[in-house]
Amino acid sequence: MPRRPWRRRRDPDPLGDGLWRRLYDDCATAARRAPVLADMLPRVRALAEEGQARWPADGLDVPSTDAGRAHYLRLHDVRRAFADVAYRMRLAEVPGEVPSQDRHLRDALHRARTLAPLD
Repeated sequence: MPRRPWRRRRDPDPLGDGLWRRLYDDCATAARRAPVLADMLPRVRALAEEGQARWPADGLDVPSTDAGRAHYLRLHDVRRAFADVAYRMRLAEVPGEVPSQDRHLRDALHRARTLAPLD
């Protein structure tokens, strides 16, 4: 079969195709919806790459070691905080009788920055 120049072989991604990729992709989706999270995304990627390097996963199985589970839970909490920020920002834009989301948004942003601090 002839080689097609537009179908170049890509180098494997350090995140793999499993658990760590999914957690990062979920955070990236939330960051696209809430641009205030974009500056934290490189740190989340670094955490996910560290997880893939130390506990490789091609599926969605959580690592069986205590350290692996703790790392997964930290990234899972980051994903939840990112999703909460994105939800609160979208809810704040809804017209009508919606309670103020300022306090909830501040709390969610603080959780995200605590879990994925900027270096």
